[in-house]
Amino acid sequence: MEPVVLFKGKGNVGVAERQQYSKGIHVIFTPKAVINGPSMDLYCTKWLEKVHDGHPKLFIADSANSHLKPEIIQKLRKKNVVVSIIPKGCTEYLQLLDTSVFSVFKNHYQAAADEYIDLYSSRSKIKLAAKQQRILCTRLISTAWVRTQNSIDFERAFFDIGYTWIDESPVSIRTLQGFLFDPSTVTSSITDVDDREEQEECREKKKMVEENKKHSHLSSMKNNSKLKQLSLDQFIKN
Repeated sequence: MEPVVLFKGKGNVGVAERQQYSKGIHVIFTPKAVINGPSMDLYCTKWLEKVHDGHPKLFIADSANSHLKPEIIQKLRKKNVVVSIIPKGCTEYLQLLDTSVFSVFKNHYQAAADEYIDLYSSRSKIKLAAKQQRILCTRLISTAWVRTQNSIDFERAFFDIGYTWIDESPVSIRTLQGFLFDPSTVTSSITDVDDREEQEECREKKKMVEENKKHSHLSSMKNNSKLKQLSLDQFIKN
């Protein structure tokens, strides 16, 4: 998955600017430059396009409100994605980005920025318009991300934090001393959950159809009863 950068604004920027963003950097504009429901939905859509291959996936996020939208979680689960929400206060121990990525990425980003400054005069002399700042930001992110990928063994990082394992041996998480997880206790899969949910949805739909038929039949009976009463009243009147 390529990096995603959030810029503050409504996204009313020209095509010419967007074409100058570094390739592979997904830009999303939000009112406060922080992730919200719509931007989270955009991200998940983009992510699903990248990873959709028919195999189950694990999606890990912290407990920010935008990550907890029921419609987004449901959308992921229907695509055979296990959604794992990290409880508040635990991101520094259980969020891979916090334990292994952010500090490395920030160092590489700062180094790339310093190289740009050295190349194009001193910091005090660099004056960029908002458009130029956004373009430069995407390019520095791209450089930093390439270097980050070369600096981190992501497969090992997931293993160290306990999200993946290679056999049924108990897993000890590097960031949580004393915690032990036994993989052999896992007995269900996302597919089972999805199957149950689909069956439940089918039952609910069937129930609704039956209820509608019942109401329709009762309504029809009431209407017929009214017609008969009207006919009887008319006959008596005549």
